[in-house]
Parts: sequence; structure tokens; C-alpha cells
Amino acid sequence: MKLILNISFIILILQGFSQNKIDSLNIALLHAKIDTSKANIINLLAFEFKNINPDTSIYLANKGLLLSQNNNYELGIAESNLCIGQANLVLSNNEDALLSLTKAKMFFEKLSLSNKKNLKRIKKNLANTLNTIGNVYISSGNYELALKYQKEALYIRQIIHDKTGISSSFNNIALIYSKLGNYSESLKNHFASLKIKEMLQNKKGMAISYNNIGLIYKDQKNNEHALEYLTKSLALAKELNLSNIMATSYLNIGVIYLSEKKFSEALYNLNESYKISLKENNKEDISNAVGNIGSVYYEQNKFDEALKNVNQAIKIKTEIGDNLGVASFLNLIGQIYQKKGDIKNAIEYGEKSLNLAKELKAVEQIKESSSTLYMSYQKQGNYKKAYETQNLFFSTRDSILSENNQRELVKQELQYDFEKQALADSLNYVNQKKLAAIENEAKFKTEKNKRYTLYVGLIIVVVFSIFIFNRFRITKKQKNIIEEQSHKLELTHHQLEEKTKEIKDSILYSKEIQNTFLKSPTNSENYFKDTILIYKPKDIVSGDFYWYKEIGNELFVVVGDCTGHGVPGAIISVLAIQSLEKTILNIKNHDNLHLLNDYIKNEFNSYYNVGGHVSIGLDYSIVCINKELKKLYLSGSGANILVKDKNNELSIHKFDSINIGGNTPSIYEPTTISYNFSDIQSVFLYTDGIIDQKGVETGKKFGTKKLKELIQNLNTNDSETAINIIETQINSWIGNADQIDDITLLGIQIIEA
Repeated sequence: MKLILNISFIILILQGFSQNKIDSLNIALLHAKIDTSKANIINLLAFEFKNINPDTSIYLANKGLLLSQNNNYELGIAESNLCIGQANLVLSNNEDALLSLTKAKMFFEKLSLSNKKNLKRIKKNLANTLNTIGNVYISSGNYELALKYQKEALYIRQIIHDKTGISSSFNNIALIYSKLGNYSESLKNHFASLKIKEMLQNKKGMAISYNNIGLIYKDQKNNEHALEYLTKSLALAKELNLSNIMATSYLNIGVIYLSEKKFSEALYNLNESYKISLKENNKEDISNAVGNIGSVYYEQNKFDEALKNVNQAIKIKTEIGDNLGVASFLNLIGQIYQKKGDIKNAIEYGEKSLNLAKELKAVEQIKESSSTLYMSYQKQGNYKKAYETQNLFFSTRDSILSENNQRELVKQELQYDFEKQALADSLNYVNQKKLAAIENEAKFKTEKNKRYTLYVGLIIVVVFSIFIFNRFRITKKQKNIIEEQSHKLELTHHQLEEKTKEIKDSILYSKEIQNTFLKSPTNSENYFKDTILIYKPKDIVSGDFYWYKEIGNELFVVVGDCTGHGVPGAIISVLAIQSLEKTILNIKNHDNLHLLNDYIKNEFNSYYNVGGHVSIGLDYSIVCINKELKKLYLSGSGANILVKDKNNELSIHKFDSINIGGNTPSIYEPTTISYNFSDIQSVFLYTDGIIDQKGVETGKKFGTKKLKELIQNLNTNDSETAINIIETQINSWIGNADQIDDITLLGIQIIEA
């Protein structure tokens, strides 16, 4: 049974309720003399009321809109429409919200090209408008358009460095991916959102992220982790007295207990959610709490109570335009009727649910609805419809789980049932035609011929009956064999899923361990101005690494590329970092930089000798920054370093391609190159994964030339924008092709001498 899960896509409220702020705005309004100033203050008041009293907010925003229109004040018109749209979304008036937001978008886009004075304010509000339009489409179940607008909002927020807005966009994009069944992308965006919230100490936002991450784990059947994050969310919500998040957390905890058939715990949490939601008049959470209480009663075979609650949930879902919620609860009603034995109503509600899910392109709900209909049609004896709906179930499930073998076995079973019924119908029809022909002929023949014809007819009936009986026995035997094979395959698949999950969890934990070894010199202001870091593993863990160490007045920065990628590469990268931690102390200063290879080689060879004939190796580039001498020293093995001088010209330094693992020649001393701070503006260390990557359109490698062009055009004074440009260029080059190797690029902007 599919349960309704409420993932908060809360638009992070930047203007919380503050009576002092409202009083200050009222005083400012009394003293304002210019109409445009009055319009700005009225709009600010409207934004303050948008979440606590949306009707008052709309009233004030319309006053600000009229004043702005009378003075041809386009910025005021745009902001009034934005506020009206956001308040209507709170009231679940999606059509009215979309109308006002579309007007706001048009004005903000126009002003972004002409009004340079207020450009940041305009860009920020344009992003807020796109974000809110995306949330309207989330509310109405149009996830393709929702994703489009949320990504546009994220792009603008990244350009203007709106960290709170970026976090909000990541949160909403994660919600959409979870609705579309893409849980890996959803989790990736949720953690991106949480990271920013933790950095900003945004406890309310953290509570929302904990809730949403918990639900992703729930969808992946990891209830232990799910309850851990949901409990964190509830604790923060109670600490901050956030009623809506408390209601949502109680709801989702209740849903998990329901899935574990812990009905008393489920009802307690769902009723707590219902009481809080009713007090706050939060229709979304009211409908979800009531609907899931109906699910509990369904599990307890209390069908009247179940139907009462679920129908109430559908009514509210319809009012607020939550079409996906309507589809899910229609399917639940179909299951209730199916369990009661009322197959006619079960099919009627199942079809309604399936049709709505198809309109929404909601893959998960299509799977659930088709599964319900398959069982109903099978009980009805309609094998053709059962076959069609089961086929639909498997095709949607395959898109999520890729279980092709099991689908084929059950498909064959249904094909046998269908063929058996079709054959029986065909034989009965033939038999009836034969008997009718015999009776017509008997009217024109003698009694002897009548008896003869009757005997022939009886023989035919007996022969066909024997044939039908024999066919039935064969089909039944085949069906039993298929059922046995299906059961074995199901068991094998379950065991494979468990093993796969264990392996994936181990690799994810390995990633956390590897991340503790990685060091980026982001806080070494005494040595350089800023850094640009691109770290893109081919798999979950990586054979690339970055690392730094400060010794005296010098800072050593290393980017390395170990043999292989994935788990083997990650293991070697940890060995390499440990080797660097030991050997760098022997270097002491830049004068001995050329000895680093020998030290690392000896360390690596100790692993090589112990491990037998295994190729363990490392390519690396190293930069030594001496803040006292204001000089930079470059070296490495099998790697390249790009240097950007004050005239924006690039130089590339290629160090000998001799891997320093077990197969390194016994005599090898790398070159050391030095620069004065006054001669250069930045230096870039990188692994070969970026230049060897083949493009999706051309099939050619990215290459050193293209990398140099990319770096030459970068404004290294703005590291955040530079990172976005590099990542966009790399992702565009790869497209939907496979990434062939780990990619790491570390840029260092040198302090001016």
C-alpha cells in the first residue's frame, strides 16, 4: 500500500513575524512624503503579514500596487504582485498565485535590463518569484515545470551569492526529484541545502532538511536512519516552537510506524500532527494526517472509519490542488473496497487513481495504482485487463528497480491464464455451433439419422471435453512451475538487494572516511587570497586527492592522482596522504623539495613489497609557498601545473611522466621551478581526468588547450563564480556520456607582493 508522505517544501521565510518591525514600518509610513517611498513601506508590511495573515497581506499589497500604478513605479508594481502571489500560495489559491507571479516576473525581467541602481534587489526578487512559481507547480503536481523554475531561481541566486536563497532552491529541487523517484539526486540536493543552513546556523532550515532527509531514507527502506533524522527535526521544531514543522515531523514519524505495523505509535504521532495542523489551519498537513489515520484503520480492517477519513483527505486535497495526493488516496480507497470484497468499486477508484497519475507522469503512483488494479481485475476474472495492468506495473517498476527477470516470469504466468481462458471460450463457441448445426439437420432427417447425428455430437463433446481437461492440467502444472520459479527469483532478488545495500553503505562510509583525509587550504589567508576547488570523483570514492601542510614559514599544497579510481584508488589515496604526512617533515623547506619523490617512493615501496606484485603508484604536483621570501616553488611527478602571470598569460610546466610507485627508476630527481609573488596572479594544479575526458558531442578529449582557454578567461577574484563556470563547462562537455576518470582542479590566487 502506498502511503502519503508529506515532504516540506517550505519557502524559507526571510521576513519572520516581528511586532517591533511592523510598528517601525507603520511609523515610517506616517512620516513618508513621497508616494514611491509609501509604496515600498506598504509592500514591506504586506510581506510581513504574508505567512501569519495572508488575507491582510493581499489587502496591503493591493494598496501598494494601486499607489505604484498611479505613479508608474514599476519596481513597486513588481514587488506588490510578488507578495500577492506568495500570499495566495499560502492560501492554496494556485491559479490566482500564478497570475500575479507571472506579472511580477515580467516586470522584474524588464527592470533587470534597465534599472542598474537597484539591480541586486531586482535580481533577488526575480529569483524569489521564479522560486515561488516553482512551488506553485509543486503544489499542483506539475514537476517538470517546477524543476525548470527552481533551477532558474538557483542560477540567479548563485550569481548574486544569496546563500539563504541557494539553500532554499536546493531544498525545493530535492523535493521535486524525490517526487519523481530520483532519490540519489534528491539526497544530493538535500545535503547541499543542509550544509549551507548549518554554516548560517539556520536552525529552522536545518529542521526542514532533517525532515526531508529522513523521508528519503524512509523511501529507501532504511527506517532506522529515517527515524534518526525525523527525530532531530522534531526536537529542533519543539525548541523553536515551529508548529508547521512539528506537525510535519509527527506526521512522517507516524507514517514510518504505520509501515512497521506499530499501530498505537502510528496513531499517537498522526493525531499529534492532526491537532497541531488543525490549530494552524494547515490544510496540507490536515489532509495528510487524516488520510494516514485512514490507512491505519485500513490495516486494522476498520473499513468504515478508513473510508470516512480517506474521503475527507481527498476533499481537502482537491480544494488545495494537490493532485498527486488525490491520486494516492483514490488508490487507497480502491484497496479498501478490494479488501472488503467490493471489486466493482475497487476497480472504479483504481482506474480514477491510475488516470490521474498518468496525467501527472508520477511514476511511483502509476506503479502503485496499476498494482491495485491488477489484483482487482484478477479477482474479477478479467485476465486481459489483469495482464495489461500487471504489464504496466512491471514497466514502471523496472524504471525504478530494474527487475526485468521477475517481470518476465509473472508475465508468462498471466499469458498462460489468458490463453487458457481464451481457449476455453473458443472451444465452447465451437461446440455450440456444432450442436446448433446438428439440431437443424435433424429436423430434415429420419429418426435413425437423428440418433446417428446425436451420437456423433456426443462423441465430439466428449473428445473436446477430454482435450479441455488435459489442457487445463498442463496449464495448471506450468503455472505451478512458474510460481515456484517466481518465488525463488523473488528470494534471490531480495538477497541481492540486501547485499547491494550493504556494499553501497560501506562505500558511502568509506567516502566519509576519505573526506576526513582531504585538506583544502581554504583558511590560509597569510599565503594566498583565495582558492578555486573542483573535486569530481568518477565513482562515490576517488583516487584523486588534495592536501596541504604548513611547516614554519612555508605552506606545501599537493594535488595527487593515484593508480585507478573508485575503491582501489581511494585506498591508495589514503596511503599517499599518510606517506605525505610522514615524508613532508623530512623536507623541512623548499630547498629539499627535489627529495620528496625519493621519500614517497620508499614509503610506497614498503606497501608494494608487502603486498606482492600489485601496481601502487602516484602522480602528483606540489606547490611550496614561502610567505617570508614571497616566492613560489613548483615540482611534481607525472603531472602538470598552469601558472597565470600578471598579464593574464598562461605557462604550463610539465613534470616528467614517471609514476613514483614501485616501478619508478632508482635514480630520479624532479625539477623545481620558482616564481616571485610579484610575477604571477594564480597557479592551477590538476589531474589528468579533466583533460582526458571525452565530450558527448565530439567524442574528442577536453585537452590542455581547452583547459588553458577556460582558465585564461576566468576572473579569479570571484572564486564562487569561477567555480560555477568551470563546473558548468565540464558538465556540459560530459553531458550524458560516462565520466572516464576522477577530476580534480585546485586554483590558488597569490597575494600581491
